[in-house]
Amino acid sequence: MILQALTNYYETLLTQGKITPPGWATIRVSYGIELDTEGQVVQLYHLQQEISRGKKQVLVPQAFQMPAKVKKSSNVAANFLCDNSSYMLGVDNKENPSRTVQCFAAAKDLHLRLLSQVSSPAAQAIVRYFETWDPTQAAFHPVLQADLPDLLKGGDLTFWYNGVILLLTVEARQTMRRSKWLGSASKKTWNKNLGREYAW
Repeated sequence: MILQALTNYYETLLTQGKITPPGWATIRVSYGIELDTEGQVVQLYHLQQEISRGKKQVLVPQAFQMPAKVKKSSNVAANFLCDNSSYMLGVDNKENPSRTVQCFAAAKDLHLRLLSQVSSPAAQAIVRYFETWDPTQAAFHPVLQADLPDLLKGGDLTFWYNGVILLLTVEARQTMRRSKWLGSASKKTWNKNLGREYAW
């Protein structure tokens, strides 16, 4: 009876969004990149929220439940669907261009490997984005140009499609929750096995 009550309470907290399921984490996201069906960047969403800190009003990134991030030190390690500009756009202000190239290449490899065989329009939009995006044109892109200095500050970006953040779509979240493997996955295991277990 006690175990059942605890299980019910846990599931209630999950439903209310007060805790994250295994393999997920609360991630602060600064910007959303809206893609069209061809993977072209068509809009940039400012996801920061204004809050009061003392006597000042400051902008802070908005919190979303996202796939848990890999632990990074100095190594190149891409995250799925949510990362900084080095990985998502292939540009940054770190004055290490060879590493920036490696970061974008890692993100491209990860997303193509996981999504190339997924037929949903959202997944294919991401595939086309990574197949066609040219990081050298980021500074001249009409959607990104005005905000590029802020985009390079290190905040996380994520993909949107049809005006919805991808990990908030009903299809994506239901698929994740149905996975028997996900229920016992650690964050490390989640990232290691993402390609085998994730479906849209």
